[in-house]
Amino acid sequence: MVNKQAEMARQTNRHCFLKILQTLRFFGRQGIALQGDNEKESNFYQLLKLRSSDDKKLEEWLENKRDKYTSHDIQNEILGIMSQSILRSLAADIRPHYFSLVCDEYTDISNKEQLTFCVRWIDEKLDAHEDFLGFYNVPNISSETIVSVIKDALIRLQLSLDSCRGQCYDGASNMLGLKSGVARKLCDIQPKAHLRTVMHIL
Repeated sequence: MVNKQAEMARQTNRHCFLKILQTLRFFGRQGIALQGDNEKESNFYQLLKLRSSDDKKLEEWLENKRDKYTSHDIQNEILGIMSQSILRSLAADIRPHYFSLVCDEYTDISNKEQLTFCVRWIDEKLDAHEDFLGFYNVPNISSETIVSVIKDALIRLQLSLDSCRGQCYDGASNMLGLKSGVARKLCDIQPKAHLRTVMHIL
């Protein structure tokens, strides 16, 4: 009897946890904010309450369970796991093909330097894809730092710089410097990574 009750509890926990995962995936997919004025009024909790209206197990879970897996830390951890899964899937699609780097450095609203990292590639059907692979915090915007961040990002995604056939940056001197810019340093490593320049029009 104890084993049967434990198995039923496990099934209920899995069922409700899957509902939470599906809800988080929906918010992430649609780009909708999870937060509200308070936890009970948040978009996340209110959607779970709506879904529990025709799911008795989920309704009892939200009312009675103390560990509901709905805290901000749990939400962030689950979203982080989902994002890593998406990145691994994208990297697996890109890996067999040649690609070009599309990067730009900028200062965000909190006055921190960040590097935007994108990859453009062509699949077997000759369809072009341009995938955003992340923001990377950088301590400074020197060419050495940016090159090391790009190399580190490629290593984490298991993408080889040997497959890089293009680079695209704005006109900043740290990116395009003839002797010590990012483009020059990457060309020294992979001469086939040809340079393309995009000038911002204000």
